[in-house]
Amino acid sequence: MEITPKRRDCVDRAREAWVKRLIDLSRRNNLLYFRPLKLGTLALSLTKGSKVADLLRGDTVAVAELVDDPKQELLYPKLLEIWRRSQENAEEKGLATMFVSIGMATWKASDDGRPPEAPILLLPTALEYKGRAGLSFSLKRTGPIQVNLVLLHVLDTEFRIKLSPDDLLLVLQGDDEGESFDPSDVYQLLRNKCHQVPAFQTNNDAILEAIAQPSVRRS
Repeated sequence: MEITPKRRDCVDRAREAWVKRLIDLSRRNNLLYFRPLKLGTLALSLTKGSKVADLLRGDTVAVAELVDDPKQELLYPKLLEIWRRSQENAEEKGLATMFVSIGMATWKASDDGRPPEAPILLLPTALEYKGRAGLSFSLKRTGPIQVNLVLLHVLDTEFRIKLSPDDLLLVLQGDDEGESFDPSDVYQLLRNKCHQVPAFQTNNDAILEAIAQPSVRRS
């Protein structure tokens, strides 16, 4: 039976409503509203080009080689807390939740509250620790780079901007062997597509965190 445009439109609207009920769009969801924590997040440096390339290639890289100040007082407490949270999520929820968030997108909130700050790319990782008192931490990639699907969903449903993960990943430089890592084309594509979104901006922050807040609401 041929599906009429009217019927397809009804199905699409019903699907969008169903998905919107499942995805938590509140400020509790740190895939949409990232917030830095004293111990639960760690800023990494994408200027450490060769070490970032090693990490993307799948090598184990010392965290001290991925931060601007390896002697910062809270480095090890931060890593211990991030590791603890990821273990808790794995044991209690069966979820792998440790990621390096690469790039952030922000825009003016429709309710004039705290604006969204949504990770753009997510690199699944694992922390390994060893050495005296377990204070030598290393980071290892555990899967392919992903696009934050919550971000794409909000751009689609709130602003009618349709982007697929492949649209962004195809312009990402450096996820293939021999390339220098450069996500700037991803950010530029987003800015071009989102030019009508109020105060839309991107930055190049890289954050290690255990993303504990699921994007799906619990009933």
